[in-house]
Amino acid sequence: MMLARKESPEQYVDYLYESPEEVKTLSKEVLIGVTNFFRDPDYFQCLKDKAVQDILIRGTEDEPVRVWVAGCSTGEEAYSIAILFCEAMETLKIKRGIKIFATDLDVEAITTAGKGVFGDNIIDSVSPARLSRFFTRRNNGYVINRDIRKMIVFSPHNMFQDPPFGRLDLISCRNLLIYFQPVLQNDLFPSSTRLSRTAGISFLERARPSARLPTPSPWWTRPPKYSRTAVM
Repeated sequence: MMLARKESPEQYVDYLYESPEEVKTLSKEVLIGVTNFFRDPDYFQCLKDKAVQDILIRGTEDEPVRVWVAGCSTGEEAYSIAILFCEAMETLKIKRGIKIFATDLDVEAITTAGKGVFGDNIIDSVSPARLSRFFTRRNNGYVINRDIRKMIVFSPHNMFQDPPFGRLDLISCRNLLIYFQPVLQNDLFPSSTRLSRTAGISFLERARPSARLPTPSPWWTRPPKYSRTAVM
């Protein structure tokens, strides 16, 4: 309202009806596409050691691993998980097909993610070894290597309206639930666990004091009958 110079909510609503561009601007502000590579690195290391390797070991070589990264924004989280699987396969000396479905409501963010081009600032969150192994230096930034990019399918998706992905080994949702009220979280948690394969993994946000999140379970729990869930 301040930026549009409207003095009341009613005036701003009228302005939204008159200005399609303002609707786009407002929707971008609401989506909050904040992300980076290996956010909370200790948790990503734990995911690699306790979940990714377990997923790779328990399947067969002809059975692809299926991962869903919901609310992927510009792709850093999806690429981070792809890198974890690549590193884990090298460590275990095994080969599995990896299919990562990375989705977001923001079409522009998805387009950016698909390009796999990032600025110099990723050196703050990506180690020199990983930069050398998984990225190519280009102009004033870095481009993700093709072997990582081909693991990921980026697609627009609305978690509350569009059909979900099924038969999943891992669901990662670290940029999304923190912004939802409990009523929306409760709608998503049961469906996400039912979509997982037996002993599937959910990789969620670390609870923040300012967020109105349910009290987290122990970080590594097994809900009855259908999945194993990592709550972070």
